[in-house]
Amino acid sequence: MGRIQRLEVENFKSYGGKVCIGPFVEGFTAVIGPNGVGKSNLLDALGFALGLPARFLRAQRLAELIYRKSDHDVVHGQEVAGEHNVDGANQSHRETAVAGHADGCASVRLFLEVAPDQVLIFERSIETKGVASYQVNGQPLSSEEYADKLAEHSILVKARNFLVFQNEVEDIATKSGKALSALFEEISGSAELRNEYDSALAEVRKAEQRLHLCAQKKRGLLAEKKQCRAHCDEAERYNQLQQQIAKIRKLRVLFQLFHLKKDDSEAEESTQGLERELEALRARRVTIASDLEDQKRALASMRREQAALEKRRQALELSLEKNLIQQAAKRSEARAAEKRLSMEQKALDNLRTNRTRSREEIHALEKALAEVGEALRALNEEEEQALAELQAAHGVDSSAVRRLRDEAVASTASMREMLTTAERATAALRAMHKTEAQKLAALERRFRELEIDRDRLSMQIEKIRAKIQDAERNLEEARIADQKARRRSSEQAQKREALERAAQQYRERLLELRCARMESERERRFHETLDQIMRLFPGARGRIVDICRPVQRRYEEAVSVILGKLGDAIVVDDERTASECIAYLKQQRAGTATFLPLAEIRPAPIDESLRGIGGTVRLAIDVLEFDKSFFPAIQYVVGNALVCDSLDEARHVAYGGSQVSRICTIDGTLIHRSGFITGGAESDQGASRTLWENEQAVSLKRELDEVLLELAKLGPVDSAQERNEAEQAHEVLLSTQRHLEYLRHELQQNEERAVKVSSQLNALHEQVSKAKVSEEQCRHQLEQGVANVSQIKERIERAEREILGDISPQSIHRNEEFRERRLALTSQQAKLRARLEYEYAREAETSEQDLVERVQKATAARAELDTQIERLEREQETLEHSIREALQQQEHIQQQLAKIEEALEKMREEEKQLAEDISSKENALNTHRANKEDIAERLRALETACRIDQIDVRAPATAAEAGRGQGRGAGHSSDRARARTRTRGPSGAQSEDPVLFAEDLDMSLLSEEHRHARSHSERMAIESSLNEQEQSLVAELERMAPNLRITQQLDDIQQRLDLVATEQEVARGALAEANRRWLNARDERTRRFRECFDHVAVSIDGVFKELTRSEVHPVGGSASISLESASEPYLGGIRFSVMLPAKRFREVDQLSGGERSLAALALVFALRDFQKCPFLIMDEIDAALDPANLSRVATYIRGRSVQSHPFQTIVISLKDQFFEFANALVGVYRNPLEGHCSRMLTLDLDATVAATNTADAKETPADSSPS
Repeated sequence: MGRIQRLEVENFKSYGGKVCIGPFVEGFTAVIGPNGVGKSNLLDALGFALGLPARFLRAQRLAELIYRKSDHDVVHGQEVAGEHNVDGANQSHRETAVAGHADGCASVRLFLEVAPDQVLIFERSIETKGVASYQVNGQPLSSEEYADKLAEHSILVKARNFLVFQNEVEDIATKSGKALSALFEEISGSAELRNEYDSALAEVRKAEQRLHLCAQKKRGLLAEKKQCRAHCDEAERYNQLQQQIAKIRKLRVLFQLFHLKKDDSEAEESTQGLERELEALRARRVTIASDLEDQKRALASMRREQAALEKRRQALELSLEKNLIQQAAKRSEARAAEKRLSMEQKALDNLRTNRTRSREEIHALEKALAEVGEALRALNEEEEQALAELQAAHGVDSSAVRRLRDEAVASTASMREMLTTAERATAALRAMHKTEAQKLAALERRFRELEIDRDRLSMQIEKIRAKIQDAERNLEEARIADQKARRRSSEQAQKREALERAAQQYRERLLELRCARMESERERRFHETLDQIMRLFPGARGRIVDICRPVQRRYEEAVSVILGKLGDAIVVDDERTASECIAYLKQQRAGTATFLPLAEIRPAPIDESLRGIGGTVRLAIDVLEFDKSFFPAIQYVVGNALVCDSLDEARHVAYGGSQVSRICTIDGTLIHRSGFITGGAESDQGASRTLWENEQAVSLKRELDEVLLELAKLGPVDSAQERNEAEQAHEVLLSTQRHLEYLRHELQQNEERAVKVSSQLNALHEQVSKAKVSEEQCRHQLEQGVANVSQIKERIERAEREILGDISPQSIHRNEEFRERRLALTSQQAKLRARLEYEYAREAETSEQDLVERVQKATAARAELDTQIERLEREQETLEHSIREALQQQEHIQQQLAKIEEALEKMREEEKQLAEDISSKENALNTHRANKEDIAERLRALETACRIDQIDVRAPATAAEAGRGQGRGAGHSSDRARARTRTRGPSGAQSEDPVLFAEDLDMSLLSEEHRHARSHSERMAIESSLNEQEQSLVAELERMAPNLRITQQLDDIQQRLDLVATEQEVARGALAEANRRWLNARDERTRRFRECFDHVAVSIDGVFKELTRSEVHPVGGSASISLESASEPYLGGIRFSVMLPAKRFREVDQLSGGERSLAALALVFALRDFQKCPFLIMDEIDAALDPANLSRVATYIRGRSVQSHPFQTIVISLKDQFFEFANALVGVYRNPLEGHCSRMLTLDLDATVAATNTADAKETPADSSPS
């Protein structure tokens, strides 16, 4: 069965720290120790581990079971009187434990050996806050699962079949019969059925009472029915008229119902047709929207492609422009190279020409030099001949001529020197003038070239500036486009955010209004019923909050508080209308309502003096606007109530001596006539504020729809089209910026060149000016030199005339001429020789090879430049071709874009048209639905009228069946009608009564004329005819005065009899069911109780005999138990009687203390034998036993522990005689070294005795051996 192997206690009561108690032997274990060491705490630890609550462990709460060092130190220092105080039961210790703060947790682990090699560990712990936790083998369990796990091993926590507390033996011995019966119920488990038994018995008695009441009702109704028989000729005629009127009414209802259902069917067909058309239009709209999105994506893709092509074209144009610039530069270099080549070639040609010319000139010079020599010889000869002729002509000899000539030469020598000097100076001036003129011409030529370069650069700069302006305009346009795209995106984002914020605000406001308008289902039904009342009863005017409203919104809360619940009061014309409305409310079971009849209401008069209080105080009726016809009702509801702005002003008016009924501030604080103040009106103002704010809610809903429509038009956040447009605009901006930067760089270079050319022009201009001045000076000096030579020559001629006299100067001059000629020839000869030497030297100095190499280099450079120009031209052609292709692709894409945009425009038009068609169809559908709702409303009104007038429009068979059902149901017909299954009417709404919407309506009353009346006038004529017939019959009916009360009473009695019969049948069934449940509970409870009682009754005598058997009385005493109630033993008591040896038979309460203890122990052991727990734990059961009885009890326990099926017994005792019979001892003591915590010592007596006997057996042979 199992046994307790050991116990591990941690911080439990007096056991501080972790303490291992055990091992416990299978048999009888005695726990010993002096008072106050914590023996009973060991019992509490076992009970705690086995799931007992705190009240069985001598504590109020589980937290009191946790070890506290300071508390035990205090207790140890006190003078304790017994074990009970030390173990924590006295009040002072418990108060100390409660007041102290728990400094840890407690836990107890019980090792239960259920098989030789199987141990279950049951652990129960207490946390600091006093919460218990349960574990079995380390698995957390609930308390119920923990108890179930213990019950699997016959350890019953509720019955406590494993534990006998201190003084519990005496309690058992002194229990009354009822208490013993309760103990047996706990042990047997029949107490678990006590509640079920009591409830079943109460239901039986209640069913019997209901059945008795039904029988009494039936007897009374039969007596009434027997008394009511009589007299009804006129009543029969009256009933016939009623039947005719009912038939006409039924015919009118059927006529209306027939045409309403017909109209509803037609409206349903039209609605379905419109819904199908609307569904098709919506599907087409979805298709169009999908196609539109596809086209938009295609358009965005085309635009991206177009932007890429534009970017590529601009890059190609930029490359082309760079190519052209490079070509221009290369062509300029080629022209310079061509010019250099031409110059070098010209130099080479000139060299070769000059060499040929030089050779010819050398030959000519040599020839001329020879001719000059010949001329000199000829001149000498001619001079000799001229002298001879002169001598012959003037008779002067040659010496005189020579002398005169020499004299003339001598006299003019200085002048001739001056002439020679002047001629040389003139020649030098002429050479200088020629140099200056050549220099001026060169400077002017260079100036003109620079001017051409300047003009070319100026034109190029102007072109570049124009391009820059265009680029800047394009950049500005691109920047504007980019900014527009960004701004448009930002504006759309801001607009979207603003719209979303507005939508959220509208939603929050609508949510507030919805919260303010939130109604329960009952209130909603009441409002629907109120709408029905307003339609059915013309005299109903509406609620107070419907017929009035504050003149300003600031008064709404105050007026709502003043109106209170009367704000929902319904205003009617008179009491008759109020009574009809009340009857209708009862019929519909829609709750209660207050009705204010305008004709009968008598409100208190208005106190006019209250209007003169002043300040912000105003009569509540003055801040309301309403129709004058409702003045009595408003005056009745509001009375002399006042409103004001502030609470201080309200207090001043209310407590200042004025006779004020009520005064309310605009924030809802109300001061009653009694002076009591209530704040706010959150619970009362909801309905009135909701109705007053209904228009605002509608306006908010409309504005929310507009905002949501705007959001839908904006499209999704960060759409692909917006992103593509923004990226395209940004790419165009970056491309334009790069192109502008390149143009600016090129402009800067050209401007630098222009500045350089301008500076060169300025410098050349100064040089030209200086050269012109210098050339003018040289020319002027030359002219002066030429004039000076002429003057010197004239002076020489005058001087020679004076000296020669008659001799003709011509002769002298001829000699001079000869001399000059000779001089000229000599000079010419010298020049020719010098030139001939120069030509010889120049021909030797000039190298033709250098010029040839220079020409070859210039030719190679020119060819390289031509190659580069050709390459650039080919690149130009390629770029131009690519640009043309890009332009063609752009044109093609532009055409595709135009087609896509045209298709998009058509789709948008179609979508717009579809939206208009859908809106039109939706409006038409809403109109049809409104018509259907109107038809449904008329059907519901017709149904209500049928219920009120009790018109049954079903076919006779269905009505008869319903009548039989009503006969069976008697007075519950209305409840059953409401309990019918809900069906759906033509309009789709649900109806509580399926009569008007059933298929088995009695349409046989309708004639062909009734069925084929289609026009409104025909229908009105038929209804008018039916109304006239009904009025005629009603007039005849009103002239009659039959006594119908008897007939109604008989019908009512019959219905009540049927209802009573039904109730009687239900009561009989309920009685039978309750009786069955009670019998089942009684039998099971009796079985469990008798099973335990019979077992104990059989075994208790044997147990008592063993406990009282002695050598003097070997048979021992006898014990018996008997029942006071045999049928239901648990309701009575149990008599426990014993007869001790040599004594007479007596009741237990007549025995002495020791005898009672023996009897109680016999009962405990017998009960334990019924619920066999693996172990039994007892605390000081020997307190009242004398040594003899103590020996018998110990012997019994010892004997049971050594049986073939022993059970484990753990007994706490203070008596030494009890220890002697134990198989093992567990000693408990206080350890002062550990804070006086309880500690354990164990001793296995059987093992000790066996070891001693073994030692003695070993020593005995040695002592008795022969010497």
